[in-house]
Amino acid sequence: MQLDWLLYYIEVVNAGTISAAAQNLHVSQPALSKTIKNLETELGQSLLKRTNHGVCPTVFGQKVFEDFLQIQKTMKNWYQQQPACEPEGEIHICCIACASNYVLNQIITPFCQQYPKIEIILHDLRVQTVVHALKNTPANLAITSLPSNNKIAMQVKALEWEIYHLFTDERRLLIGASHPLAQKDALSLEDLKTLPLAYYSTELDISSAIYEPYFAFSYKVATRENIMELVINNAAVFLPVFNLMKNDFYVTQGLVKSYSLPIQQIASQVPIVMITTNQLSSCEALFRDALIQHFIENFS
Repeated sequence: MQLDWLLYYIEVVNAGTISAAAQNLHVSQPALSKTIKNLETELGQSLLKRTNHGVCPTVFGQKVFEDFLQIQKTMKNWYQQQPACEPEGEIHICCIACASNYVLNQIITPFCQQYPKIEIILHDLRVQTVVHALKNTPANLAITSLPSNNKIAMQVKALEWEIYHLFTDERRLLIGASHPLAQKDALSLEDLKTLPLAYYSTELDISSAIYEPYFAFSYKVATRENIMELVINNAAVFLPVFNLMKNDFYVTQGLVKSYSLPIQQIASQVPIVMITTNQLSSCEALFRDALIQHFIENFS
């Protein structure tokens, strides 16, 4: 079926006679009659019936007439639609160090492939500085663990910001794969007493500091890379939230081994959340939605 057959048919119904429609369409009357006949043959039913005053549609012909008018409206809307503007802008995101590699590779990279005009700048974040960072940097989104004392949640609520629970992670012990204790299936409290613990040197790293009494002694180190160097050289162990590190180079290359913590007094489950201010741009809202969808699909 050709589109112009239907257009010609619509004109015949509107004009009321074949001759008037042919004149309006600037075609010969025989040619127009043949077109209508072709359309009826294609559809398998008569579309027009003759009257004393010309032609009018059959019941089926009226349905075709009305249906095609709706199709014409839809087609007109196609042409009237403005081209969608490709999202463009800059997004700053604060992220805890142990999650930054995961977020960069699994979320930011595919997001930027889909929206090449959006630039994303990722900033390392200490958990206890999340509110300060969102207040004093260009970032309006933060990905962080949420301490059990809930002070951050109370601050966020007071500011009327949003907290989105992404999933519940587990704090695990990372030890160098060549360490003698890495041959064991599980570690005991006595094993921990023989191990140095490495964590961030900032005084705000309270989450790791509470584990100090269970270890031989501790190193306070400036960066995550420095900590991991100590771990793979069997000079210390590390206690990150682990599932977000599964794609980390040290893990995928088998340079470290992870263990559940044998410390009953401290919960190892850690909520991972996204915090957003109430000043999100359209690009930031787009990333927020993509981030939530990613965790629904991969961690539900």
